[in-house]
Amino acid sequence: MDKSDKRIIAAVAVGAVCLAIGYFKRGGSKKERIRRMFKKRDYRGILSNYSGEEITGALYGKWGENKEEAFRAILFITMLDVKREAAESRKYNLEAEMKLEEYVEEECGKMVEKYSSRVSDVKTRDFYDLLGCDSESFGSALKLGMDECIKGNLKWAKNIFGSCRSSSNRQLVDLVAVYHGISTCLVTESETHPFLYSKVLDKLGRIEEQKEFLVKIGNGDLTPVERVILMHHKLINLIKLAVGGSESASVELVEYSDSVFSRIKLGEFSSLKNENCFINLICVLMEHSLLNEDDQRISALTGLIDPSIDVRYALITYQAVEYSERRSGIRSPKKMDILTGALKLDKMCYKLHILLGNETKETVHYERALDASTTRSERSNAMRILLVTRIQNEILGLSSSERQ
Repeated sequence: MDKSDKRIIAAVAVGAVCLAIGYFKRGGSKKERIRRMFKKRDYRGILSNYSGEEITGALYGKWGENKEEAFRAILFITMLDVKREAAESRKYNLEAEMKLEEYVEEECGKMVEKYSSRVSDVKTRDFYDLLGCDSESFGSALKLGMDECIKGNLKWAKNIFGSCRSSSNRQLVDLVAVYHGISTCLVTESETHPFLYSKVLDKLGRIEEQKEFLVKIGNGDLTPVERVILMHHKLINLIKLAVGGSESASVELVEYSDSVFSRIKLGEFSSLKNENCFINLICVLMEHSLLNEDDQRISALTGLIDPSIDVRYALITYQAVEYSERRSGIRSPKKMDILTGALKLDKMCYKLHILLGNETKETVHYERALDASTTRSERSNAMRILLVTRIQNEILGLSSSERQ
């Protein structure tokens, strides 16, 4: 190798070193800079300095087992203001859904079941309505197990039931366990607690069987309260069958809802107007009327509903106002007043906190919904909305005042 060759090699080496130094001074490659800014949550900086294509190329599929960052990245990509082919947009949206479910599952898994001392009073009343008796009718251990179920403390309840289950209460304990999701075993028909059995059939998806069982209940001697509970169960059963595609159930639903509405209008159940079962019945009728856009019935039922006396009446009134908004195209200022008023009635109402979160986009309401949740479904749903809203708010850089 002569001197000229050595000089060329030396020059190339020096040039490479200079390039490397310049590379590191500039902060690495463009993709690395974007990822570094993303980890620092510098969304504005990323959007100000890089194109949608550059951002997508840097962030897509780069996060391994980090479920939070993987979802945060794909959500950020779906929110970019870039033109995409429909198929490409669908790909990113579907992946965002998949990554979200993985993230939700991970976060819910971290929520080791903790003891909850409070629960919505509505959940307690609904459960004991199904039993057809009050809580004092049971031994202390059995009652404690039931109350823990209502609060969502299922591991505690399962242990309690294991210690107090006997030949005399075996069927009831098994029904309660299935109703609250502790067990999925099939249970035998109950004559002692028929409405709890009806609800178990509903939860197990045995809707046709439930319909036949409700006919059997209706042929027996029922108190006025039991008659109202039966109507409530039958309305929900027919709605589910109709939604499932049963034409005969659709016809029967129209006839049955008309019959129930007529009996209510005639004042047949006026003595029960403040009873838990009657409130449930009115709310189901109103919800069905809203779905069918039956303005005449909506107006008549509105006259029977006082949102200041029960959280369920407040929530169904909120739905009626939403319906009115959709029909008129005019936003109503009443909605927030209804929801804030409902908080005075029941601070542990799961659905109320979800609606407050939807109205304000403030994550604190979804956190409260998470605290109020007593089932796996409620917990997952609240966590899902909480995570999406929290990250969206971060990306958009929204303050509390801007979310209104």
